[in-house]
Amino acid sequence: MECKTPEILTASLRVINLHNLLHGIHGEAEKLVLAAKEDGIFYVDFTGHASSPFTGLVDEIYSLSRSLFDLDIEEKMQYDVDQMGMLKLNGSFVLTGCLQIPHHGIFSVTNEPFPRPAPIDEHWQALQGIVRSCRDVAGTIFRTMSTALHLPADKTFESFHHPCHASLDIIRLLKYQSAPPGETTPRVPQTAHTDLGSLTMLFASTPGLQICPRGSDDWLYVMPRANSMIVNLGDAMSIWTDGVFQNVLHRVSSMPGQAMEERYSFAVLMRPADGAPMVSLMRPSPSGLEAEPMRCDIWLRAKFLALRGQKNGERKDSDIAVLTGCPDGRPRFLEV
Repeated sequence: MECKTPEILTASLRVINLHNLLHGIHGEAEKLVLAAKEDGIFYVDFTGHASSPFTGLVDEIYSLSRSLFDLDIEEKMQYDVDQMGMLKLNGSFVLTGCLQIPHHGIFSVTNEPFPRPAPIDEHWQALQGIVRSCRDVAGTIFRTMSTALHLPADKTFESFHHPCHASLDIIRLLKYQSAPPGETTPRVPQTAHTDLGSLTMLFASTPGLQICPRGSDDWLYVMPRANSMIVNLGDAMSIWTDGVFQNVLHRVSSMPGQAMEERYSFAVLMRPADGAPMVSLMRPSPSGLEAEPMRCDIWLRAKFLALRGQKNGERKDSDIAVLTGCPDGRPRFLEV
């Protein structure tokens, strides 16, 4: 009897050419805005971008990841999630293969301590380079979207993302362990969620990312694409635009009928300034008699606590709304 290969459902995403977007070539900005409205996720292709700043940097960050995750467990424990402050900005280094490096540490823009494993210092210039390059791309995306929505100058997306403003921007290094030999049971090592911030720029060379489009029950694989990053919108973009721009529910999964492969990826996460309001930018500003809007740093704390509750099996109904980017309490969550 012939064995059938399980069907792989893949997402068909728009591809935004960075060179065309930067040079105002007809149709590229419109394509970006349409992707933000309909999907909340797209590819940014940097092929043809003269002297692409990403050349060489991506490979060096992968090299850094391998060096970090190969450290002895005793050293990893010094930097694990429960050793490093309330907001756990460093990630769960030991248990889940996640190390988060704050941008303020990379650029020394605050007086906060930045304890770190030695390999980070060895790749310091590459970390600064990849973050600067992603900031430039993000700035272009923000300006294009602000223009499309005719936002006033004091409420543009880019105005809430100045590098000098205190924020919780991070670069996240990820490693997913391979499954034991012979195991092909589907594995979903990541809770389904939307991202807290504004933009996430993901670099991945192996498949595993899945999205669940709004109005659908299907999980679609987002396949890696050469010379491209995957960019998805977070909660802030959806909240600021009253849902005109979409955040996207996503997770990581093994491929159907295949064992989970060892998988490295990394993402640069752009988050609004700490004091940015998590309310619509498309409505009149609230009067002094109304409650102050939720600040971004408060939203982050709520999101973090919800994610930690998920990992500890303590999910609450209110957590579900936060996990799926719905501050008004209208949850959107699919069981994983």
